[in-house]
Amino acid sequence: MPDAAATAVPFVLPDPALEPLEWEHNEHLPRSTTPLAMETGLGRPRPGGGVPSSIYVNGYSYYRAGGGGMGDPSRDPAALAASRDSVATWREVWLPQIEEFVAKLEQFDPTSVEPGTWEARIAEQGRDFTRVFVGVHRVTVVPAQSCAGAFIEAYVARFGEARRDDALALLEGYANASSERASALWALGRMAAADAALLGALEAARTRGDDPLAADGVGEPFRARWRAMLDRFGFTTRDHLEDLPTWSEDPSEPLGTVIQFARSGPERDPVGALPAQAARRERLEAELRARAAADGTLAPMLDLLGVAQYLVPATEDHNLLCDQRMIAASRTRWLRIGAHLLDRRLVAAPNDVFYHRLDELLAALERGEALAAEEIAARRERQVRWRSVSPPARLGGEPLPHATNEAAASPIELRGLAAARGRYTGRARVIATLAEASTLEPGDVLVTTATTPEWTPHFAVIGALVTDAGGVLTHAAIVAREFGIPAVVGAIRATQQIPDGATVTVDGGAGTVTIAASDGR
Repeated sequence: MPDAAATAVPFVLPDPALEPLEWEHNEHLPRSTTPLAMETGLGRPRPGGGVPSSIYVNGYSYYRAGGGGMGDPSRDPAALAASRDSVATWREVWLPQIEEFVAKLEQFDPTSVEPGTWEARIAEQGRDFTRVFVGVHRVTVVPAQSCAGAFIEAYVARFGEARRDDALALLEGYANASSERASALWALGRMAAADAALLGALEAARTRGDDPLAADGVGEPFRARWRAMLDRFGFTTRDHLEDLPTWSEDPSEPLGTVIQFARSGPERDPVGALPAQAARRERLEAELRARAAADGTLAPMLDLLGVAQYLVPATEDHNLLCDQRMIAASRTRWLRIGAHLLDRRLVAAPNDVFYHRLDELLAALERGEALAAEEIAARRERQVRWRSVSPPARLGGEPLPHATNEAAASPIELRGLAAARGRYTGRARVIATLAEASTLEPGDVLVTTATTPEWTPHFAVIGALVTDAGGVLTHAAIVAREFGIPAVVGAIRATQQIPDGATVTVDGGAGTVTIAASDGR
């Protein structure tokens, strides 16, 4: 949990003129990013006059509330039909383009860039990244989420608020890339659970920071399955951050999850809930179709459902196969540029490249102007400090009530959005970074700012989930339902109000979190 010094990090909007507007933390980019990524990465503000649609504060991405989006196909029958086709075939249309772009970045040779053309080359790579990234999102995330939201509200309007849970259930029970990744780790964990010597060897390797394949006591069956897991999922990123190593580069994170799974009981199987969810979905869909056969006014609801049911597989699959794949390739490109700067003695290590602003990087590449080592070190230290805190869910506009992080002397109830049904009482673990998630123990209640698909394997460990940000169609809520664990999302300042180690009760149906006591951690 962040210490007192870390929680004192101030969050101040970069321009007083922005204060009257409300800015919401972008949970899709939930962690603080580096100076280079702020100017070249996913959340970079777009040029143009007027009020920006997004800004960075302490490296955290914020977007302007009510700033608009990519459009809503759920309101247009023609767009709805087109969306059904595009979301169903996005792999066929876009995966080849993703792979082509990834290959270009992974094979990028900085020595091939002519002097005076660096700015143009980096800009070209940025345009290609944006074209593919936005293109994939237009045909996956946008139609699936907008139609899912429209379907849920139409279903509730027709059948009553008491059946909102059934509306959500009609979108659940689908296998996806994130659950397959968790299953691959689960299989490795089951191997370790059945072999005390293997588990001991893995724990020793993790303590030493070694590659598990180099550890004594790790046999070929585990090695083969581990290699297969990395062959498929090794480009998994850490919270979409380019400056942090992927699973292939640093296996400590997947190894930590395997050890977590080895210590968990078989009931924690990450896809164990899927058959029951699929059966319920099929039963509810059969009921809806039978009603629609007798009542033609329900036909538009079925049209929405046809796209909405891609919510889980399309949004989770695209995140791994597009977002993380491209971010990992972009990291490779930047590290190659960093190695090029190292060869010219302009940096002390390749990953120093991430602590340059774009103009500073261009000055180094074109004119050999090195950024001071002391400045790089200061920025690196500041990044660590920023990442140790949970950012405010909102900035500007009307200030939120003051919250403290003191242990509760009597029960306190927080309210958020009811994201995944169920009621659970357990020990709260306030986690600021994905690296800390490996310290979760079976049955803990994860309390964090927001989650990205890289967090999915840890959902098999926890008993419940609470997040500061998010809605019922965002990653934390979707995956909590898939794993069958109670969840409350959008509980603003939960990470500040819930003490690490406190006993909490999460009611995912009511959208409440009750803090009962703290164990003094």
